[in-house]
Amino acid sequence: MPLAAQVVTTDGLQVALQPEGAGDTNAEGIPAEATIVLTSEHALTDLRIRLVDEAGKLVPSDDRATIGKGTRYELRPQGGLVTGTRYRLLVDGNSSSHPSSVDGTTFAGRSFSFRTAGEKPAPPPPPAKAPRKAKRR
Repeated sequence: MPLAAQVVTTDGLQVALQPEGAGDTNAEGIPAEATIVLTSEHALTDLRIRLVDEAGKLVPSDDRATIGKGTRYELRPQGGLVTGTRYRLLVDGNSSSHPSSVDGTTFAGRSFSFRTAGEKPAPPPPPAKAPRKAKRR
């Protein structure tokens, strides 16, 4: 599928992501406040983009698609990403597992992976146990 994915940092640095299964897919050190941008020379009208964390949970994001002669899709995670965490960008269609263009051409879905810069935050401490009430006799 003629689809390119990249991460754009707040200072304009662009880091290309390779599709999983196509050689080096381990983009490392991506800033947690980055925006993910997908582009295609085809006008993709049946397209679904999802970003999931390493636990498979959907990452809430603000998305914007621009479709003309081609497609540009921007995904901005709400509140940024968690440092030191691996993410997967899943690309498929809304009505099927395959994205399709305005002229009806279908393409294979793709996935891309990357890890954010920094150390993974420590897990929160367990909640404090409520004090036991004294028994009355």
